[in-house]
Amino acid sequence: MLGSPSTTNPAPLLRVDVEGREHYLARGRVSLLPVDLREASRLDVRGSVAVPVNDIRLTVLLSTYGTALWLAAMRVAYPKSMTLVGIDHTIFETSFTQTEQESPVDYNDETWSLLVPEHFDFVHMSNLSAGVRDWSKLLQTAHRYCKPSTGKIELVLMDWQPQSYDKTLFPEAGKAMLYWYADLMKATTELGLSIAYPHDIGELLQLAGFVDVGCANVRIPMCEGRLDSYEQKMANEFRIAMGSDPLAYQGRSLVPTQHFQAYQGMSMVPFTQHFQQTTPSEVNKICERVAKIPELGKVQLYHDLYIWTARKP
Repeated sequence: MLGSPSTTNPAPLLRVDVEGREHYLARGRVSLLPVDLREASRLDVRGSVAVPVNDIRLTVLLSTYGTALWLAAMRVAYPKSMTLVGIDHTIFETSFTQTEQESPVDYNDETWSLLVPEHFDFVHMSNLSAGVRDWSKLLQTAHRYCKPSTGKIELVLMDWQPQSYDKTLFPEAGKAMLYWYADLMKATTELGLSIAYPHDIGELLQLAGFVDVGCANVRIPMCEGRLDSYEQKMANEFRIAMGSDPLAYQGRSLVPTQHFQAYQGMSMVPFTQHFQQTTPSEVNKICERVAKIPELGKVQLYHDLYIWTARKP
């Protein structure tokens, strides 16, 4: 049994257009980030490199958004031995899921009420920037649904604050991105769903009851030069994800392609809601300046990607 008894299923969420991007409308609020294929393209750059091993049969809970690449990798790794249950996310590859549930990322017992506690071998969470109100509550809830002794959790989290390879001086040519991030963090934090990376996540995992807590840190370069082949590949993939329009390649784009579409999607609702005198046109100009930094690849900057793993005792 995948889900616990329930008399009702969550109603599909309304979707609204915001400056050419699709957003949720739930509880009287528009989602801070988009929920369309363009957003999934941006998020897929952060597919996890960690996959559970040595399990004969896996029951996996996916609580995330826009992870087609991760799903594809899991299907290849475990073609006959994985049962996947998805919550709190929009998914485009519906054949990968046993259960689909569209709801905002709000972690409480009601959201997870269709699931069985202590049932899952592996809980994978990623792409939750600007989507979690209470990380402590999220991890406590995830702990409740992991199997005792063997249940594992994996969190894939991006720190969107740009970092400089030169630790003594942040390059002047990259400060547009630094200012953009500062404004985005302020807006999303005061709107209740901060995009900031939770630096206490390791401690929160332990407080939630997990053991064997570990973290791998991967740099996502935004520059060319002085990179090995692996880093160069990651830099190229990041630029594609942050600047391309996947619908344009499929002949289905309904709006003119913008090379800054990923930054626009992250910024439009937070900036126009929090900085109420900021117009969509001004947001686009800000995002265009920021997008040129990874697009040109001249400024020595990177993002940190964190992959946290832990086990339920």
